[in-house]
Amino acid sequence: MLRISILFLFFNCKYIDKKSEVKWKTIEVGDYLFDFPQNFRLIKEQGIDSYVGRIKGNDITFEFDFGFYSNDFEQTVDEYLKDGDWRGLIAFQFMKDGVNYDDRNMPNVEIINIRPATAKDNSKNKKYDFVAECVYENSKFEYPISIPDDIKNQNFSVDTIQNVYRKIVFSRDTKNGITGIYLAKTDGNVALSMFTSNLTTAQQKTVLKIFKTGRLKIQ
Repeated sequence: MLRISILFLFFNCKYIDKKSEVKWKTIEVGDYLFDFPQNFRLIKEQGIDSYVGRIKGNDITFEFDFGFYSNDFEQTVDEYLKDGDWRGLIAFQFMKDGVNYDDRNMPNVEIINIRPATAKDNSKNKKYDFVAECVYENSKFEYPISIPDDIKNQNFSVDTIQNVYRKIVFSRDTKNGITGIYLAKTDGNVALSMFTSNLTTAQQKTVLKIFKTGRLKIQ
């Protein structure tokens, strides 16, 4: 009990960045707590099936959604290779005219390996990122994969803390693209997404610092 009380006091006290002398405070968003500079304030809004709102500072505004359908942003490269739409496109080349296809009778293509593309794999007009080694009806073939620009234009940080899956995305071009965080309990159904955009490089650094303070509320 003493340990919980100490943690509660630590997380809810005002934090001071000694280097910049900026005072910080804790704001609760759904199941999570974040530390923000003192000038930020929580603005609750009316959602249909989730808790939505904004956290507004002097020159940065976050939008958030806490619920069952929160946006998990762009796929990472690993996620795209595992679940991207390129997998569904492979089967199309083996479809036959006059046959009605559905989930039960799609051509069954087995992907046995994915490797980085080499200079030899690339054509004059197309640069590929990976090559999938596949098998269809006992015949082996290779399928080139291009990672979408929307993914290439983002940086990603993905890990698990406190049994919470955490994905942080931050645009390489801070003025174009989003900087956001997605948090989802590994044993739950609801998640939090929070993001902002149109940042300077310095503002993006502040946003990433805020995101790194995200943590589960003490129950």
